[in-house]
Amino acid sequence: MLKQPKKSKFNKLQKIRIKSLNRSVLYLTKNNTENGKIVALQNSKLNQRQIHAFKETLLKNLKRKKNKVISSIFPDLTVTRKPLGSRMGKGKGSTDFLCTKIYKGAVIFSICGNFKLSSSAKGLCQKLPFLTKFVQKNAFS
Repeated sequence: MLKQPKKSKFNKLQKIRIKSLNRSVLYLTKNNTENGKIVALQNSKLNQRQIHAFKETLLKNLKRKKNKVISSIFPDLTVTRKPLGSRMGKGKGSTDFLCTKIYKGAVIFSICGNFKLSSSAKGLCQKLPFLTKFVQKNAFS
């Protein structure tokens, strides 16, 4: 099931701009159960379908029963589009999809449980539309 907010104050937002912030800090959480994290290395935005598809492929590679994937991002920004072939004017278009802003250094997914990444699973980070890095727990300490 795709994630989406139950309610929002405004149905249509202004255009989403991602300013290049110099946040090169790695956000760490003090949770003992997390063994690995996927960290963003660029500023970008992620669609709700991209988040869901990446989480499903990650769970498939990690064997669902033993491991748990925690998503730390939530699509809460609406993107509107006008239908093709419509003329200029006559108001803003209808809501097309939801997305979220992602800043450099933010943790996107956390993985709990004992796991070993195969060579195919390490290439999973390349499926996202921006540069990411997989960091394991032993790298933190």
